[in-house]
Amino acid sequence: MSICDNEFMTTQYGDGCYGIDCCQALIPYGLKNFTLDVRGTSSSGRYTYGSCKYAFLVDSDWFHKTSFPNNNMPPSDIPGVVDWKFSSNETCKICGSHTFCSNQTFVSCSCAIQGNPYLPQGCTDIDECGNQSLNLCVKKCTNVAGNYSCSCPTGYHGDGRRDGIGCVKNRSWLIPALIGKLLILIH
Repeated sequence: MSICDNEFMTTQYGDGCYGIDCCQALIPYGLKNFTLDVRGTSSSGRYTYGSCKYAFLVDSDWFHKTSFPNNNMPPSDIPGVVDWKFSSNETCKICGSHTFCSNQTFVSCSCAIQGNPYLPQGCTDIDECGNQSLNLCVKKCTNVAGNYSCSCPTGYHGDGRRDGIGCVKNRSWLIPALIGKLLILIH
């Protein structure tokens, strides 16, 4: 695609850009690749002394709200928006494990999974047990793919969760103690 070639050059007025000393164009829908070549305005394409050439891809809403007085370079941080999707049924075919696919236009990693769902094996499990702020376990945490489970160690009972019963120490010593006390009283 060629834009703002010599035959199309015009002048910039106010905030608009019409070709001479500046060039702007919308990227058309369906464009599969984009090549940018910055050259001088002379027919030889040579840069003149002191001329400054630059190009940037930027979000159109931001561009129209921002002014570039005297064709000055924009700030170093500018927002760019890339909106893309796969065609037809291709999206769900590329999904790796632990991904969620919806309407062939949206792919995300499943709950408790992190990473890039568009890469093969791009989604990886989050180890909730490795970080106490990511789980509700009080004693024992077991990590499983996309989730975790809480339990209590030997000598305790309950659901092992902070938002539940938790882990309560077994009172198995109580029965033998009562039997022992009864035996002492009987003798």
